Amino acid sequence: MRFMENCLQSKFKNEFKKLARFSTVGFVATCVHALIFTIVFQFFFIGSVVSNLIAFCIAVFVSYFGHSYFTFADQIKKENLGWHIRWRFLQTTLFGFLLNTFWAYFFVDYLNWSSIYYIIALFTLTPTVSYLLNRYWVFNHSSMIS
Repeated sequence: MRFMENCLQSKFKNEFKKLARFSTVGFVATCVHALIFTIVFQFFFIGSVVSNLIAFCIAVFVSYFGHSYFTFADQIKKENLGWHIRWRFLQTTLFGFLLNTFWAYFFVDYLNWSSIYYIIALFTLTPTVSYLLNRYWVFNHSSMIS
């Protein structure tokens, strides 16, 4: 019984560490994305979808290197990171981009609301989906073996 409790506590601690690391990297990347979007959209008067594309292109580097060298570094070191994992990461990243593009269009262009609603979705909804996809599909231990 005690052994099971220790295993569960250890697993919970590891999962919490991974979530904290993902959140830190994601928060920094999202801040970069939001800052670039706001500058391009508010000061250069470029449309929301194009502003999102520009911001995404910059923030994706922060995300990729942060998750590769900080969030999932322990798993990457343990396993041979095959091209299928990189392909899944790319698919997840592109899905996040499409999701953010949808938020930008929906809130700013379609509803004609303030861009703050886009920023809220950028900070809440997309990171949640992104974490779940990265944790359980891209960097899942069983997916690295197959």
